[in-house]
Amino acid sequence: MAESFIVGNEDMADGANIKILITDDHRLFRETLRMVLQSRADLQVIGEAENGQVAVRKAREFCPDVVLMDISMPVLGGVDATRQIRNACPKTKVIALSNQTEEFYVQEMMDAGAADYLTKSDNIKDIERSIRDACSRNGSE
Repeated sequence: MAESFIVGNEDMADGANIKILITDDHRLFRETLRMVLQSRADLQVIGEAENGQVAVRKAREFCPDVVLMDISMPVLGGVDATRQIRNACPKTKVIALSNQTEEFYVQEMMDAGAADYLTKSDNIKDIERSIRDACSRNGSE
């Protein structure tokens, strides 16, 4: 499977943007979310990953401000990828974005270092708010 990667939005001032890596094994979901987020003046999608292993590699290489992380993915799941990203890039915030609604999954992601947990049925405004809120917090959590 080919990896998607976008190197940024040339129209935006580099310093003002929240840099985002989208991680999900469903291409249509990644591409749709990227299109919506890229339309916001302060949000910049710098890459996409189809599994946790690719997400960890891209996070180490590009140090995004936020990683939107699915839980159930092939190769390396979201919980383990979140732990690895938080260890490698302590300033990067990970926000879980999953179909899983059971408390077990929420707790696993929060224990792994996620800054927030959202479901794919949430409103796009909730996702935007979570991204901005995570980046407004000081220090690593």
